[in-house]
Amino acid sequence: MATQYDKLFFDWHATTREQAKIPDRIFKSKGFDNTSKILDCACGIGTQAIGIATLGYDVCK
Repeated sequence: MATQYDKLFFDWHATTREQAKIPDRIFKSKGFDNTSKILDCACGIGTQAIGIATLGYDVCK
């Protein structure tokens, strides 16, 4: 199912951008900026990881 999971979203690219907003606010409220390194340990298909990477974070999964 993982290879098709993105098809569940009407616009997966828009979803990745939307999903990045909450983690970005949390990171910034904790003093991190978008040059911080982020480890996504439960990344699934990477919806949030891809979204926050587009904001400049250094993301590994």
